[in-house]
Amino acid sequence: MSVRRMRNVITMPGQSSTVACRWRRETVSATGSTATTSPDPSSEPNSRIAGPTGRTDVQAGVRYDFEPRRRAYLIVGLRSLRPYWFDVDAAVFLSDRGDLLARVEGSTDFRLTQRLILQPRAELDFAAQDVRERDVGLGLSTAEFGVRLRYQIRREFAPYVGVNYARSLGETADFARAAGEYVEETRFVFGVRAWF
Repeated sequence: MSVRRMRNVITMPGQSSTVACRWRRETVSATGSTATTSPDPSSEPNSRIAGPTGRTDVQAGVRYDFEPRRRAYLIVGLRSLRPYWFDVDAAVFLSDRGDLLARVEGSTDFRLTQRLILQPRAELDFAAQDVRERDVGLGLSTAEFGVRLRYQIRREFAPYVGVNYARSLGETADFARAAGEYVEETRFVFGVRAWF
């Protein structure tokens, strides 16, 4: 398989890794990050397979979490470019233990100059039931909002810096408080958005 596109992202803190392949386009992309805390149970999948359908990609694949407890997930989702260039990702995760989680992400790009781009982002995580092992509560479990500023040296290569604010909500926040953990945090992120 020839590789046309590859994307590497380093985000601090937060731990996840993703590898995605697109049929027909033969595209491979990867994202990863490091963490000082345990990974979010609805963190990005470790592998995703997508088939393009115009402005919306249907995604299906698997994700495997190594820590704090090993768990595999089946993933089904949509990635769509909406009017006004608003990117929306929605995915459902079904674990090998029957846990059902969902994530909705959205972002858009604002060109400040020809090369300088500001990207606001939002992410909401949901759970269909309490997952006590992962300290995730029923309903809306976490919300994350952030902004990234990237400098596009070339279309294929753009380093970025940014800030994210994340907050646990509902029962997830109660579980975090009971464990002596923070229910909200602000993270500074940096990385490189690249493709070929």
